[in-house]
Amino acid sequence: MLIAAIYLLINGGALIEQHKMAQYLKEKYGKEFVVENYRIEGGGIGVEGDPYVDAYPVDDSSLRFEVWNRADYRKGESAYSDTYPDRIWERESRNDIANLVSKQFGGRVRLKSIRINSNIEVGRAITKNIPSYKDAFNKFGRKIYMTISLENDVNFDGLSEHIYRVASEIRKQMGVMLAIDYHDSLHELWLEDQDISNMKSSSDVDKYIKRRWG
Repeated sequence: MLIAAIYLLINGGALIEQHKMAQYLKEKYGKEFVVENYRIEGGGIGVEGDPYVDAYPVDDSSLRFEVWNRADYRKGESAYSDTYPDRIWERESRNDIANLVSKQFGGRVRLKSIRINSNIEVGRAITKNIPSYKDAFNKFGRKIYMTISLENDVNFDGLSEHIYRVASEIRKQMGVMLAIDYHDSLHELWLEDQDISNMKSSSDVDKYIKRRWG
């Protein structure tokens, strides 16, 4: 009993906060979630940090996402956010984006990963009826930031033209903010959304590559 009492004294606040996060998810999405790996992130000198947990639906342990509280949880306050819709949209959009990449690169470049980060307004607007990724992208547009990672085992000739085509097609079809991370045997390119916005042709991509690699 003494050990249990000491454990609750030390960890009671964390257990309460973790339970509240699980309840937040259930109320928001109308289903049960597992929450685990409670931790404090963003702390430092004079900064307390925010509580985070990893979570997943009880019926799909592969769909993992984060939940956090940006309010002062020590005072019982809560302002929860989560990345559950983002992870769903990543999964839903993967085949379409992989096919687009394959078409533009002739099947020689692989889609390694997709990462979606939507802003707080999007998160607050989403509840139980999570829209498809196409509907969400159409509705929220540039409030959603998507990063695609591409890789190839060998150097790719005509890289500038193909990067430009992929970027243009994704922005045209999906309307979201976009970053591209590309790797092959000679190149490591990181293009932010602003870089892509400034590229009006493949020659602009080529200039970017030459500035980066000489």
